[in-house]
Amino acid sequence: MNMLETNPEIVEEVVKGVATELYKTMTDKMGSSSLSSALTFYNDKQMTKLDTQYDNEIKKMKEKLQKLEDRYYAQFS
Repeated sequence: MNMLETNPEIVEEVVKGVATELYKTMTDKMGSSSLSSALTFYNDKQMTKLDTQYDNEIKKMKEKLQKLEDRYYAQFS
């Protein structure tokens, strides 16, 4: 408290230095990888890839179902 009252500029510089180092360290540790973008806590790249794969699989299954349905309509009508 005494330091804040007598030398607020020094306290401000110290806090800025700590914040800068903390941000730099976090940026280094949370850099981009093959699974996630920078500064994220989850695997967003992997989730996007899986979502695309699931969409493609669903599309293929729907096409297969439609062909099967068409075949049964032709066979039994």
